[in-house]
Amino acid sequence: MTITGNTLTIEYEGEVNTYLKEDITKMMDWIKSTKHKIFEIEIFIPKSKISFSDSLRLAYDRGLILMREIKSVDPSVILSLNVNTTSDNLENKVVIVPKN
Repeated sequence: MTITGNTLTIEYEGEVNTYLKEDITKMMDWIKSTKHKIFEIEIFIPKSKISFSDSLRLAYDRGLILMREIKSVDPSVILSLNVNTTSDNLENKVVIVPKN
């Protein structure tokens, strides 16, 4: 997980069923520091050896797990979720940015 200005990026390796407590704390500290309540979560999935539909399912599963973790700490945060399948060179990652 890296934080650069108003962007929080999480890179994935393998499957994700939950997040570490320290990672959730770091995310929530960043969310509070932005002074925003609305965020966009964009999940980037590279073209892979698995089918396109399996890639989409995996991406949405990761996004929903992340949303559940954030909402369990602060239910007032509003989140929107997008899956980006158009990039050839990006790793499996999630980018969270505040919205106006």
